[in-house]
This record gives sequence, C-alpha cells and structure tokens, in this order.
Amino acid sequence: MIRRVVVVATLSFAATGCFQVTTTDVQVRDGRAVALVKNSGETVLAPSSAPTATEATVERGAYPYLFSRQPFDLRASRDSRGAIDLRCDTCADAPYPFAGTDHVELLDATGRTAPTLAWLVDQGTSSTRVTFDVCMVSGRFCRVSAKLNLVIPAGDVVEVRRRTEPIRVWGYMLLAFSVVAAGVGVYALASPATGATLGDRAPWAAAFFIPAFTLGGIGAWTAFAPVQEQVWRP
Repeated sequence: MIRRVVVVATLSFAATGCFQVTTTDVQVRDGRAVALVKNSGETVLAPSSAPTATEATVERGAYPYLFSRQPFDLRASRDSRGAIDLRCDTCADAPYPFAGTDHVELLDATGRTAPTLAWLVDQGTSSTRVTFDVCMVSGRFCRVSAKLNLVIPAGDVVEVRRRTEPIRVWGYMLLAFSVVAAGVGVYALASPATGATLGDRAPWAAAFFIPAFTLGGIGAWTAFAPVQEQVWRP
C-alpha cells in the first residue's frame, strides 16, 4: 500500500506542469494591416489602409436543438481604429442547456491581440500568425465554432508577450486535500486500534502523510507562484 502511495506522489510531482497555462499575445502597430483568415486559407478581412469600418460573414447556418435547428450568423468586423471583433447576435440567446456569447474581441483598439495558447502563435520571417479556436455556443461540445487566424506582417509586430500562470484554483483545492490527508494521518497515529503498537500504526499514518506533504507542496506552488512573463521585440 505504501509503495503505491510513493509512486502516486512521485507522479504528482511530475505532473506539476498540468497546473499551469501558458498564453501568448501580440502587440501590433496598426490593426488595419492585419488580415483575418480562416484555417482553410479564405480571407475574411483583408488588410486595409483606409480608416473605415468593414464587416464580413464568417459562417452562416443552424445548429441542432431537440427537434429543431437554431439559426446563427457569425460575422467579423473591423472598426476604423483597426479593432477586430466576432459577433453572433443570436448566439447569446442559445436555449438551455446551451450557453452562448454574442461577442468575442480578437484584436482590441490598442492593437493587442486576445491571449491564445502559446503553441497557437507561429512567428515566421515574413509574418506572425495568431490562431484562435472560438466557441460561440457550447453544450457538451461546441455547437458554433470558428477557427480563425490573425496574420500580422513582420513589420507591424511591436512585441510578442508570453505569459505562464499557475491555475490558482487547483492550488487551493490541493491544499485543502493535503489538510484532510494530514488530519487522517494524525488520527491514524494518535487513535490506535485495540492492541496496536506505535510501530503498527506508523505505516498507516505514513500512507496519509506522504500524499499530504506532496499535495501540499504542489498546492502551495500552484496557489502562490508568481506569474512569469517573457517579452520578445523585433
């Protein structure tokens, strides 16, 4: 039994990386120089130097709900400042048990892209591609989704910021579990069965103390470790 606990504890330390997330965002000089492109290669919003608002359809259709289908019209727009949004007016009214949103901002008015997972940012010599897998209506799985890319010319990139942050809620949960495990270990050590010696009780207590210290260490690191940032500028 104790051997299994030690193995579990060792694997828990190795899995610490599962309790953090790394995202990347890009700062651009002019959002109007950025193109919005589908994964298929089709351009939704082409670069434009004109300070005018533009809008284009990303996808139009309907998703199944019980014995009917719910229509949606997913559109992309760029305002005069260069900010790029996705909008779906009917998605926010998705019927229960679905949940939807009517607006997702991919590029804000200051030229900062929305954070995306680090491996979805591809820095090439001529351009930087930032990929988004957006879900506008979700249930057990996504009902209305869009896989889109912001293609940024190399000369328009101001900086690329990579941010690694622990998932704090996991840290607090692990700390709570460690306290419970330690409490059970103390009880096993201090409240022996009739006739049990301290030597008999110690292995049972250790079976709870080992995961308690392991989970407590991982939990403390996850809950209180500082955010790490790396910034690259051309």
